[in-house]
Amino acid sequence: MSDQSSQDKTEKASPQKVKKARQEGQIPRAKEFTTAVIFMAVALYFYSQINSIWESMFGIFRYNMSLTKADLENPQQMVEQVGQSLGMIIEMLLPLFTVIIIVTFGSSMVLGGWMFRPANMLPKLSKLNPLSGIKRIFSTRSLVELVKSTIKVTVIFGILYGYLDNHLQPLLG
Repeated sequence: MSDQSSQDKTEKASPQKVKKARQEGQIPRAKEFTTAVIFMAVALYFYSQINSIWESMFGIFRYNMSLTKADLENPQQMVEQVGQSLGMIIEMLLPLFTVIIIVTFGSSMVLGGWMFRPANMLPKLSKLNPLSGIKRIFSTRSLVELVKSTIKVTVIFGILYGYLDNHLQPLLG
């Protein structure tokens, strides 16, 4: 009975097995749920902050285009310019990354609660076998995941292209 796959099992796991698996950090997680929640949160963030993002982007652009020829020939000025530009970019992206981090942890908490086991972070030398890694890369499951990811990216870029095609000229106008 113990050599049956998980698909062949008809009985639910006992409460003791579930408790032990949870203590070991093995809880079911749905990647698609987390991905969908993050995507929706990022879309809402962009929708609500698009004017601020455009202003920041144009501000960075104007700042970098305000350089004179003398500034371009001065290495110290260029280092300052790059540092200021990076600071402005980080300042613009920090709220987005904060939203992503909070939503990622929040969606994980919804699925199974907070689960941190330092033992799960230790490297497992048995997983460094190159043959099993190659088998995993070219497995049917990996192919299905590749197709799903390709479809997701195609749909997202299709929607983005459709939106920008209709709205980019008025925005730049």
